[in-house]
Amino acid sequence: MIEAQLSFVAEAVGGERSGADVLISGVSIDSRTAGNRQLFIPIAGETFDGHAFVKDALARGCVAFLWERHRPLPAALRDDPHVLVESGVDALQALATAYRVQCNARVIGVTGSNGKTTTKDMLATVLQKRFKTAATVGNLNNEFGLPLSILAWSKNTEVAILEMGMRGPGQIAALCRIAQPDIGAITLIGEAHLELLGSRSAIADAKWELVEALPKGSFAVLPDDEPLLKRAPPTGVRVITFGESEQADVRVSAYESRGVGGAQFVLDPPGCVVQLAAPGIHLARNGALVYAIARELGMADEVIVEALGSYVSSAGRQALEELAPGVLLIDDAYNASPTSMARALEVLRDMPHSWVRSDSHRARHRQKEACRARGHARDWRTGS
Repeated sequence: MIEAQLSFVAEAVGGERSGADVLISGVSIDSRTAGNRQLFIPIAGETFDGHAFVKDALARGCVAFLWERHRPLPAALRDDPHVLVESGVDALQALATAYRVQCNARVIGVTGSNGKTTTKDMLATVLQKRFKTAATVGNLNNEFGLPLSILAWSKNTEVAILEMGMRGPGQIAALCRIAQPDIGAITLIGEAHLELLGSRSAIADAKWELVEALPKGSFAVLPDDEPLLKRAPPTGVRVITFGESEQADVRVSAYESRGVGGAQFVLDPPGCVVQLAAPGIHLARNGALVYAIARELGMADEVIVEALGSYVSSAGRQALEELAPGVLLIDDAYNASPTSMARALEVLRDMPHSWVRSDSHRARHRQKEACRARGHARDWRTGS
């Protein structure tokens, strides 16, 4: 996590520092979870105002805070270390940008109408086999969650995976100005946010903002079967495609659902056989996307394939649990967009009529261990 003097914070956010130049270790925007030696950044919303909780954050161990200069600063807080800023949200993002520049991590941005969190988790499972890896916690992928994810990186992080959500045009571009991604990936173009953007074409335009933000010498990984993404990338940016067609650079073939035992498929080239713990052709496609990135980063095929096989779905995203002998629960309750519902029905359609109890026990154990290791709490900060 970020460790810096308050003077660095003030310079990064263009603010005015008062009080001792304390060392801060980490950042919080929620006084209920604020910790020792953190910097508290109050966020003002339509129905809440974080400035009202600064005193509570200090009592919980925060050593400094930001304060929007147009608000009167209570006398009781004037002697505590603080920085006056124009906007708490803008300051949070500016601080994340400054810290991102300090870190030498290679940043991978992941967006798409569905599958962002699954792909991000799958990427983290694979890349951590070789690199010091950081990834978005849960699905904190919006204008609050993304900078918090950056500020939580270790200074020696080598690869960082950032999920990027959006609710309208320009939002992914804004996240990219903070994150400065080196690699971009789009999972698919679906119907999520259709009510806000009006068409799948407009959704594709919004997602393409990630590709437009990539620097020369980088690459983007895109679904081969999406006509709306068949467009020229920025100069110097390569495109690698994945999917089920013969034209895809990384192709999913010979897909076979094995029910609670997961699924098996082949990645061509190089003809690697992959076994996943959960079924679903969409998970196989995510695996192809992950393979493309890991291969470009120099990982060996056998390492990638083994790591993909160790990935287990998180809660609400097709997690499997045997409730009783012969009774299987598929927890796919997180999202209910038309695309995700169609994928869930495809999984049910392709499930074998019978499955082996020993496979069920192993899958259930792996799912529970994964869910226990991760936190999946949702709050107002999460995007989609």
